[in-house]
Amino acid sequence: MEIKKIRKFDWQTIRKLINAIKNNFIVKIKYDSFNSNKITTRKIHPYHVYSYEGEFYLVAFCENRKKFRDFFIGRIQNLEILDQKFKDDSFDIKKYFNDKYWNIIKGGKITKVKFKVTKQKAKWVKEKFSNKIKKYKEDKLWEFYKCETAINQGFIKWIISYGKNIIILYPKKVREKVKKYCNEILENYAQ
Repeated sequence: MEIKKIRKFDWQTIRKLINAIKNNFIVKIKYDSFNSNKITTRKIHPYHVYSYEGEFYLVAFCENRKKFRDFFIGRIQNLEILDQKFKDDSFDIKKYFNDKYWNIIKGGKITKVKFKVTKQKAKWVKEKFSNKIKKYKEDKLWEFYKCETAINQGFIKWIISYGKNIIILYPKKVREKVKKYCNEILENYAQ
């Protein structure tokens, strides 16, 4: 499979999107979809621009899909602000981001998970994810949490980001997924 070089975002595109957001203008875009590897034309209702891992994204209602989506701004090939407005009355940005679990990656079966975090790192976990996790016990070194979450690449990357300071306790299949991911990384450095 050939990997396409995507156009990097530019501030002019971001300014246009912010203007459309402020004025509730519908925007027509040509978008190079990562998942389908096709360029599609879409009409969207833009709501929010945000940065994640050094890249800019747009939260918008997609008329084609009839649901809210995250669009990587660097994949927008063409942008046209239409002289049509959308009604902005049902979108809650806080709820949208709270529903995203650990980062922008969505999908995966919702699973009950238990994990422990070193007391040193627990404050960061609580500060960032207090609405998603519940502490159920602690000992001298660890705090123990449970949550219900989608088990996807975003969750696995989040676990890995805490290194030795976090351990999945339950279920075993999630422990195995984390272990497999770590082993795949180690294989790259075995030479």
